Amino acid sequence: MVLVAARQPRLNQKTGIRIMEHAGTYIFLCDYFGKNSMNRKLHKAIVGILGTVALAASSHANALGVAEVDLGTFTGSALAGTSNAGKKSWADSISGSNGFGWVHTGSTFAKLQVGSAAQIASGATVDLTIKMTAAATNGIDNPAFSVWTSGASDFNLSAGGFGLHTYSQVRGPADGGVSDNASLGSIGITDFIGYSNSGGSFTNGDGDAVGAGGVSSSPWVSAIASSWASGANFSSLTLSGLKSGYYLIAAGGSCFDGTCAAGSNFNLEVTAAASPVPVPAAVWLFGSAMAGLIGVGKRKRSA
Repeated sequence: MVLVAARQPRLNQKTGIRIMEHAGTYIFLCDYFGKNSMNRKLHKAIVGILGTVALAASSHANALGVAEVDLGTFTGSALAGTSNAGKKSWADSISGSNGFGWVHTGSTFAKLQVGSAAQIASGATVDLTIKMTAAATNGIDNPAFSVWTSGASDFNLSAGGFGLHTYSQVRGPADGGVSDNASLGSIGITDFIGYSNSGGSFTNGDGDAVGAGGVSSSPWVSAIASSWASGANFSSLTLSGLKSGYYLIAAGGSCFDGTCAAGSNFNLEVTAAASPVPVPAAVWLFGSAMAGLIGVGKRKRSA
């Protein structure tokens, strides 16, 4: 018999089966399977059960608490989804996380397609806003999220080997650093787009200053025209000139100082952003003409 945990198992005197509960899982340990046919049959059954339990545990370990949400395809009409995440999943200061996103506390990863297949192929751009809001019941504290893209090629969150331990909120998969954003690259993610954070400012383990928000200089978005906002129960990111393609959103609670409430539920929505109305060239010419006339009038009065 191999002892797999320090807790003392309970022994059934008739069967020789020791039953031990560990981390919510019941483990069966047998002292004398070979004594009779009943125990040999029981041995086979238990081996089968343990094999299934081991497979389930392995699957859970690969997932590392990542919840997956498919927001659908944005072509102008609003999209919305609901999910939940750990209160420290986007930013955590505990030992081992170093201020990174901490998947073990239950991050949520959402998939968003922007534009139709034809719009993706043509490189069409849109202006949209991504907003994360704490739910009315058991709402998450300090909602925050990051956005990456795989460009015009789709990605698969269920791809073999994908499983983040920690992630940098403000870097892409090929931007260096000590966090394992390379796992994002393994599913096809290529560029970091931006982030919005309603929690406090901090410096993560890569030495990056994380504030209220930011947009990268990626060729997939116009950083100059984009913006971000946040409040007590929401964070939002308005992306202008965003190319049609596939986007990944990591959402969770921002709790670097460790003082967040225990809520976990949130809403995620994608809406069209109002494009700035261009000023016609004639208006600028009219303004110049008026300025010229005012100048002429002043000169005549002074004469």
